[in-house]
Amino acid sequence: MSAPTSPVVSLQQWQRLDFRFLLPGAVATPIALGGRPAGDLAEAIGALGAVTALADTPDGSAGLVVLADPDDDDLRHAVVACRPGGWVYAEVRPRRSAGRGRRSLAAWRRAFVTAGLESVRVHWHLRDLASATRIVSLDSRAALRRVLGAHEGSRAGHLRALAGRTALDLRLLDRVAPEGSVLARRPDGGAARGTATVLEQLAAQALPADRGFESLLLTPREPTSRYVIAFVHERGDARPAAVLKSPRRAGDEASLDDEAAVLRRVADALGPAGPRIPAVLGVVRSEAGCALAQSMVTGKPLSPAVVRRDFAAALELGRSFIAALPVTVGAADNDGWYEAAVAEPLERLAGVAGLDGQIGELAARTHAALQPLRSRRLPAVLEHADLAYPNLLLGQRPDEPLGIIDWERSSQRGVPGHDLVFYAQFLAEARTGADDDDPDSITRAFDTAWTGGQGWAVPVLRGHLADRGVDQELWGALVLTAWTRTAATLAVRLVPQHGDPTEPAADVAASVAASRELALWRHALLLLEQGRLGGVVS
Repeated sequence: MSAPTSPVVSLQQWQRLDFRFLLPGAVATPIALGGRPAGDLAEAIGALGAVTALADTPDGSAGLVVLADPDDDDLRHAVVACRPGGWVYAEVRPRRSAGRGRRSLAAWRRAFVTAGLESVRVHWHLRDLASATRIVSLDSRAALRRVLGAHEGSRAGHLRALAGRTALDLRLLDRVAPEGSVLARRPDGGAARGTATVLEQLAAQALPADRGFESLLLTPREPTSRYVIAFVHERGDARPAAVLKSPRRAGDEASLDDEAAVLRRVADALGPAGPRIPAVLGVVRSEAGCALAQSMVTGKPLSPAVVRRDFAAALELGRSFIAALPVTVGAADNDGWYEAAVAEPLERLAGVAGLDGQIGELAARTHAALQPLRSRRLPAVLEHADLAYPNLLLGQRPDEPLGIIDWERSSQRGVPGHDLVFYAQFLAEARTGADDDDPDSITRAFDTAWTGGQGWAVPVLRGHLADRGVDQELWGALVLTAWTRTAATLAVRLVPQHGDPTEPAADVAASVAASRELALWRHALLLLEQGRLGGVVS
């Protein structure tokens, strides 16, 4: 659901505002904020529009009242401040001992009804309100079962899922769920309105259903996560009817059309015998939001543990998929590829996260190191650009094609070898047990793939380049190109593609500095400069 972009609100703060995807329409202003909001919510909520303290809000004027950790007095004030037809949203942590608040989400539901509010909907935020990665209505049994079955891989996960399903079957989940929210409408004298979220309404545009929809909302918390995902079920059906992806910020909507175009092109090029990819159901829009609607792809994730069990099979799965992706522009017609694929993205990155000139200095060194490559004519290829866990799904049968999801970073004008370099890093980190929070372990994994005369990925990449009609001796330069381009995508992922790059969010530079992408770009550049990543081709 789109909202006005603010140069002082970071993407991580936008993530704190994901509750707006629970509303049945666009955010109505002015907004009143009450209860005891933590700093993250108080700092971020201004991005949604004009905000006043609940105590200072005139009676009957607020389009939306947001309460954090409220008590009964806060709820009474919220009802008075909310205008007829407006909404009250409360984030609640049911108490377990004497004190302010109520004992359960069920008790808060009753309090909202008693306060005269209608269309009451209660949501469970897993695992907590501030950092929830899943939000599900406690009235949606199909979505709840999906949530409760998501982590049964371990004994502890199985026991938690069993306890949750038991509570669900006994209709006790709203009494034991630890943290959640309550959303309700102040009556305006007309008929009570439905509570279908904007994404559920958009799903109905793409895939009509007589019984209506209910959904499980995924709210990823990675620093560069620009979208929320809704698994939408036809009411009463356990299998999702569609998956919807919606941008958190204004400025990211156009990328949905780009992603849909790539998916359609892959489907046309590879046909039904190719990899299992989402089918595009449509890019749907309303005044309140927009989303890419696509089919569900199922399977067991190709996880690091699976890679370690059969490294050779995992390597071949990815290699064969990448080899099947089509050339989109022949080398003879691909003029200006370096400027479009490398130089311009780096310029944008330097503009939004200069890091006191560090990005510009790295970019200058990179252009110098890649000078022999710049004059070469290379074909453009269809590129996924994020081939790693959890975007790769194994089929139910050994002969079933690989499933590939999350085409957010994909391009129809990709660079040969990019996907293979990215995938090799995933395999290398899985094989060595690298820690995402340890840059040294990530670069050590890189070295096992590409350096020391024993780099297992080198012959794989050379063979792939030969099949694409690209000089194999360029392999080292293309490894650097891949990590340069991956780092450069941080500019678009952290700052809206169509926003103002001169006014980045406050923590963009910090996010770039801490990123694994920057660490790998810097490492690959140093190795190429030292002659340890292939020879220099003149």
